[in-house]
Amino acid sequence: MKLPDAQADQRHERGGNDLRQVSRTSRGRRAPLHGGVAHAHICFVDDGTPGGCTLEEKCALRSCLMSIHALAWMSIAAPFEREQVDTVFEGRSGYLDLTTEGEDMINSSGIKDHPVVSHEEWLSARTAFLAKEKEFTRLRDELSQQRRALPWEKVDKQYVFDGPKGKETLAELFESRSQLVVYHFMFDPEWEEGCSSCSFWADSFNGNGVHLNHRDTTFVAISRAPLAKIEPFKKRMGWSFRWVSSFHNDFNFDYQASFTPEQVKSGAVFYNYTVTDREDLDREGISVFSKDESGAVFHTYSCYARGIDLMNVTYQYLDLTPRGRDEDGLEWVQAWVRYHDRYED
Repeated sequence: MKLPDAQADQRHERGGNDLRQVSRTSRGRRAPLHGGVAHAHICFVDDGTPGGCTLEEKCALRSCLMSIHALAWMSIAAPFEREQVDTVFEGRSGYLDLTTEGEDMINSSGIKDHPVVSHEEWLSARTAFLAKEKEFTRLRDELSQQRRALPWEKVDKQYVFDGPKGKETLAELFESRSQLVVYHFMFDPEWEEGCSSCSFWADSFNGNGVHLNHRDTTFVAISRAPLAKIEPFKKRMGWSFRWVSSFHNDFNFDYQASFTPEQVKSGAVFYNYTVTDREDLDREGISVFSKDESGAVFHTYSCYARGIDLMNVTYQYLDLTPRGRDEDGLEWVQAWVRYHDRYED
């Protein structure tokens, strides 16, 4: 997984004044975009308003801006109706604009000058932010409902995969269930090990299968690498989830997770629902399928890039911490990630 292409960055740079304001540093410069999301650099200084701002107002503003930051990347992945987005933004107008000249409260070197308050003030700020979190959750639930209401397409092409049980068709991957979730795991046939970033995601796959099974859903990872390379790598990593090879079929190509050398050379690769210039022959993604009682298979949904973000448990925990993902200033956004058996400490 690489940094988003320049075209995507430019596309995400555009937007309403609210988003542009959030993505500015305290000195009026644009903050760097990572994964299409502008990281907010917020400073709390005297803006010349008579009497200044109270600490409670400052904390409330920070909470509001943080919720806008969270909604920003989500709306990029799957845009909301305008009126839905406005419900989150409307609360901002009641607070003073503190993103003016001054020292950044949070910068790439770490945290400094962060407000430390009494328990009562902390509880007040946290309670105010909880309302924003609940609104975000409601919007996410609505988005999930809209996702389930999307039309399906029938899968007429026959795909046969190589797995530990031998040859299996796409329909057979469902086992006895009606829903199938596929993780497109980047593993080029020429490589000796799978993608380190996909491995970062895969470290949270173990244990999910049994729970998904009890909701009529089967999970499987699919890669272009031959099974003879997948199996030893899977064993080395200690994974137990189901993983099959599409080495002898076009599955990953047909679902926009792999590209031919000719497509890459042309600079016109179709990925994440847009034509872009990429260097990779494989990219990450998730595809979902449904099977009816007659055995017919339907493609219901696919997502790529930041669309799979929520499936990374480590990132979700990091997002709760003061430093967050702490990836500003890296050569590329996941440059810190290693195979779990390759960290030096």
